[in-house]
Amino acid sequence: GLLLRMANLMGIGFHGELPSAEAEDLVLEEMWRFNQTYQLAHGTAEEKVPVWYIMDEFGSRIQHSDTPSFATAPFFYMPQQVAYTLLWPLRDLDTGEEVTRDFAYGETDPLIRKCMLLPWVPADLLDLSFSTPEPPAEHYQAILEENKEKLPLAISPVAYPCDHVFKVYTDIQQVLRHLTHPRFTFAQSEADADILYNFSHFKDYRRLSQERPNVLLNQFPCENLLTVKDCLASIARRAGGPEGPAWLPRTFNLRTELPQFVSCFQQRERRGQDNHWICKPWNLARSLDTHVTRSLHSIVRHRESSPKVVSKYIESPVLFLREDVGRVKFDVRYVVLLRSVKPLRLFVYDVFWLRFSNRPFALDDLDDYEKHFTVMNYDPEVVLKQVHYDEFIPEFEKQYP
Repeated sequence: GLLLRMANLMGIGFHGELPSAEAEDLVLEEMWRFNQTYQLAHGTAEEKVPVWYIMDEFGSRIQHSDTPSFATAPFFYMPQQVAYTLLWPLRDLDTGEEVTRDFAYGETDPLIRKCMLLPWVPADLLDLSFSTPEPPAEHYQAILEENKEKLPLAISPVAYPCDHVFKVYTDIQQVLRHLTHPRFTFAQSEADADILYNFSHFKDYRRLSQERPNVLLNQFPCENLLTVKDCLASIARRAGGPEGPAWLPRTFNLRTELPQFVSCFQQRERRGQDNHWICKPWNLARSLDTHVTRSLHSIVRHRESSPKVVSKYIESPVLFLREDVGRVKFDVRYVVLLRSVKPLRLFVYDVFWLRFSNRPFALDDLDDYEKHFTVMNYDPEVVLKQVHYDEFIPEFEKQYP
């Protein structure tokens, strides 16, 4: 009965007693005018993935106004384990006044508001340039201050003798279990270590460089400029200009570049170009909270749930023929060791890892995880296809001579 209720709630007409498959597609498109979202602040990464919900018929009838009479917020009542939506007036009201709310509540920039309100108030941004130059230095300075990293002093690397046995301090079980080479031993405290191999984010590089300049560390200052998606996209423009480099699909930071994205989407739509996009959280891995869509309204609303980037989805990827399945997406994961930045010294491990989708690729069923994603190694219920790299290379060369 859910489809029938949703169709009625959203005002979607249908013939006969039950909605058709077309009505189902309409519900999935129209729902972005009705969806609300919240996110838990604590728990595992999976538990903190945003929740989307639709209010009941009364709540869903509340319309937008730039001068709203009410505000709403989700409220989870722990004793009963029940979620409510709280509704409260913003001013004194007369009997019979309409209950309205602001769907872009808190946003004061008129252009951003215009974009946020697209699901309810259609508008075009075709005249706006979708060029996205690299942000100014202040943008990165703000990230540095937010991360609370203290940059190191300039130091000269220490040359250790060839027979030196390094003392390693680590909080990573994988290192404790597998580091067995005789050149290494484990230190019981950070103070005794030659090498700090930390899982947690290291921040006080300044103090380390002052007090123990000979210590090696498995992290670089400001490495999040490469490991966090919005930063990677923005600094990649140093190499590729405002359009980005050729190897990176066109990418927008939805927090700071929403109007440029909307303009790009609408211009591609007008030219009849493919308009599939993939929307990802800045700083989550394993495909969590990641969505493939061709709905502008969906992407605009996903901006509300958590900080996200949106990238052009590759509509014609290189595929690998799996005899048991068909032609599927796959990815190649390399491990690289960055030894220094100036001069640039980078080591690549020549054994790479492969991950495969479980269903043949096609530009449909965009919510079919096993068709559009390759990360299968975190769910015991899902088939994990493994191929060793030395088997893969000749097979791939046979498929793509």
